[in-house]
Amino acid sequence: MRILVTGGAGFIGSHLTRRLLAEGHAVSVVDNESNGRRENVPPGAQYAYADVTRLAEVEQTFVRGLDAVCHVAGQVSILRSFSDPIADLRTNVEGT
Repeated sequence: MRILVTGGAGFIGSHLTRRLLAEGHAVSVVDNESNGRRENVPPGAQYAYADVTRLAEVEQTFVRGLDAVCHVAGQVSILRSFSDPIADLRTNVEGT
């Protein structure tokens, strides 16, 4: 299967990507590196620096065709969710 993992440079996303690759799937990763790092993305995954809140940045990944999306990108800071609730909403709700 061709699978997109959003947030694939973070802790959970990189482990999920590693497992999907081990199972023989073609994996694409998008991440804005706000919580993750590029070096966390396992070799073999296609990587794009992109923000799930910006459709134009993520759209290119969908053009190649996908069978599934594992959406694990998210704004995880409780403090930021109170200090900037709009950004929290855009990432965690609209980004889906």
